[in-house]
Amino acid sequence: MSVRQLKENKITKDGRSWVFIQYSKGLDGKRHQYQSPAYYTKKEETLNTKVL
Repeated sequence: MSVRQLKENKITKDGRSWVFIQYSKGLDGKRHQYQSPAYYTKKEETLNTKVL
């Protein structure tokens, strides 16, 4: 799982730009990507990630 900042064209209208991305393998053996909703700050994102 990694914490990343979105590119300028993907930032939300209210300025949220931090997401975490997680890869997992499905039943078919392929990798699937999950991307969290965007957060305002990296600190806020990591606190919410720990709750999951």
